[in-house]
Amino acid sequence: MNKLASSLIFSLEKLRLKNRRFILLSNNCWGYEIYRALGRQYNTPFVGLFLFPECYVRFLENFEKCIYLPLGFTKTSKYVKECTSITYPIGLLNNDIEIHFLHYSSESEALEKWSRRIGRLKRDIKSNVPIFVKFCDRDCCSKEQLSMFHSLPFENKLSIGVNPLSAANHLCQPKMKASEGVFVLDGLSLYRKRYHYFDISCWLSKGRLRHSAISRILSLIS
Repeated sequence: MNKLASSLIFSLEKLRLKNRRFILLSNNCWGYEIYRALGRQYNTPFVGLFLFPECYVRFLENFEKCIYLPLGFTKTSKYVKECTSITYPIGLLNNDIEIHFLHYSSESEALEKWSRRIGRLKRDIKSNVPIFVKFCDRDCCSKEQLSMFHSLPFENKLSIGVNPLSAANHLCQPKMKASEGVFVLDGLSLYRKRYHYFDISCWLSKGRLRHSAISRILSLIS
């Protein structure tokens, strides 16, 4: 998508969402650009990082507890065999929930931004700002983990995967292949193709997960 198309879409999203408030949680970088497009501060800590499916589901299962836990750090990961190849900080909550700060250069930077954004998150939760939660099938996500996600008590949930799932708010979307299996595109690439599979402005403003005439038109230029 070229800069002109991106600028047009961002302007339209800003017009459609106006002052609509929301909290967007994601297991990877998907969705962070919506904050940038709207010129808003991040009220979500899930920016520039990712969680493996098991940890993400566990975080959401214990959401009200986890957002108050102190963030520690670890030099090892139960998911990555060769940790010497990891050049980014790995956060740790409750000694078992790993947070991979992929786009951060140091533990101090990761801690500072996590703490600041968690503070905004807690503030907006107290103000009853609606929460929107997204999950996708990357990083060896299983069908069972997707099903567990859909059983969580969040009103506005969205999962994206390459295989069908018996959940109304699950979307099958573009896939890529890797040595570990077949799964959807990375978070940023998948977000940039958002209008190919649903209308994100409609979801964030009305809670409706569907295609619309506008999203179908925008899919032609995105």
